[in-house]
Amino acid sequence: MSDTEYTDGYQQEHPELIPGNRTEAHLWISAAVIAGIGKCDTQTFLKAWWAFAWMNSGFHPDDYRQCDDIPYAKEFTVEAFRRAETGEIEDDVLYAAEATHNAVWLERCGSPHAPSGFTDGYIPRHPELIPANETEANTRLAAVTTETPSEHTKKSFLSRWWALFWLNPSNSPEYHDEWEDQNQSKLAVEAYRRHHAGELTDEELFPCEVCHARILADQEAGKLKHGMTAYDRMVVIRTDDGQYLSRDGRATPNKHKAARYYMIADRVADQIDTVKKLYGRTMTTEAGR
Repeated sequence: MSDTEYTDGYQQEHPELIPGNRTEAHLWISAAVIAGIGKCDTQTFLKAWWAFAWMNSGFHPDDYRQCDDIPYAKEFTVEAFRRAETGEIEDDVLYAAEATHNAVWLERCGSPHAPSGFTDGYIPRHPELIPANETEANTRLAAVTTETPSEHTKKSFLSRWWALFWLNPSNSPEYHDEWEDQNQSKLAVEAYRRHHAGELTDEELFPCEVCHARILADQEAGKLKHGMTAYDRMVVIRTDDGQYLSRDGRATPNKHKAARYYMIADRVADQIDTVKKLYGRTMTTEAGR
């Protein structure tokens, strides 16, 4: 079923309240839960309420008493009706039909950003760093043997760093001390130095996008090695006060109870940026394994 066949001309009136993916929805819900569902400001509550509807597309507010198995169903619904009765939120956003519609649409279209289920599809954020082919990757990497990595500009360094992972998509930066090639290990040491100095982001240090690109290219060419999968870090999200986000939206000091996300698949970096812009909250990621 195509997008056109399913949407049938449907126009969204509140696209700003519809999450882009599971991680964004979860973070919106968490923001309201942490601040207090009955205490958070109107915008925070509305985003969380619509995220809740998006994550639970089969839920209807009028039936919340029968949904004890859905975390926060009662709390969010009761608060939504209370705010509607006081005039704080309008009737057109009380029933988040647009969010539910969007979730069902994404699921039927097989979108990787649907509330549940993930297929290997994503849009690269740094396409300029992805080599076009093996020849280009080898050309980029060749300079490492004759130059000192610390002398490269950031752009030049990343060009070589990402080329390394195009050629070796199953490598993990975290285990660079076990690599056999000393020049490649030297490049990894410099990558971590720049990362610790704040010169490289997590996304740049862990070039998941280029690994995906190489593996998908091999898959299309019928050359994918058996058992090889795209490298994507699993992470947990830590709040600015040292707590971790759990699956039920609460904050927990116990990392073992934290929700796990995939850095690329769930677009964690984008969602953390969104939370900082909207709520002024700083969140960071830690290894989730």
